[in-house]
Amino acid sequence: MKPTRCPTGEECTTNALIEQPDGAYGRAVACWYPQMGGYTSKCVVIVEDPDTCFSAWIWSDGEFPFDGDSGIDPVRLHHCSPDQFVTFGELVRELQER
Repeated sequence: MKPTRCPTGEECTTNALIEQPDGAYGRAVACWYPQMGGYTSKCVVIVEDPDTCFSAWIWSDGEFPFDGDSGIDPVRLHHCSPDQFVTFGELVRELQER
């Protein structure tokens, strides 16, 4: 289930809690999604399983490498492990430092 609205920039910066639709499961927190394609993206992360899964609802302010209307409707990305992002980021940092 998607969040009730797109967060503001200030909410993303402060990681504010975002109201969820009635009956929705999980905690919704505003944040900035990592830049992709050179554009920033407002995001609401909803933790669906405290041990693994989460969804990121992403609103981009420009071109975005996923289907959807940029900045109008969010794109949902379901992720299975935040540890995979950490491992990926550490690998990329190591590659850049070589």
